Amino acid sequence: MRSGKTRALCREKHAVICAICGFTQEAALQACHIDNVRSNDDADNLVWLCQTHHVMMDRGMYPLPLVKALRDHWNEWFRTGQQPKPISRIRDGAIRAGLTRHKSAIARRAWATRRAAQTGPDSESDG
Repeated sequence: MRSGKTRALCREKHAVICAICGFTQEAALQACHIDNVRSNDDADNLVWLCQTHHVMMDRGMYPLPLVKALRDHWNEWFRTGQQPKPISRIRDGAIRAGLTRHKSAIARRAWATRRAAQTGPDSESDG
């Protein structure tokens, strides 16, 4: 019984789409309580998730603020009919990941240079 009421509240307030992956088949989506308190049917506490992402969220694999931000991202998209601005956390995360890859490449080149200097010029012809 509770599930039907929760689904109706979630459908009324939020775009019917998995907040994580964008899956849109309502029959396969679950109305999820973000704080895991089933009696808390506040609109801010509800989000649509596919079964896979619901389990992952319940196990703590997604930070709650990120799930809310993604939910609001999709809600804005469906409400305005146009793609909203990128979520800054995701964009900033991508920038940080790129910088980390760049620093790792520099570190690998520096290590290779030091190793070549330690072993001498004869070992460079091997590799």
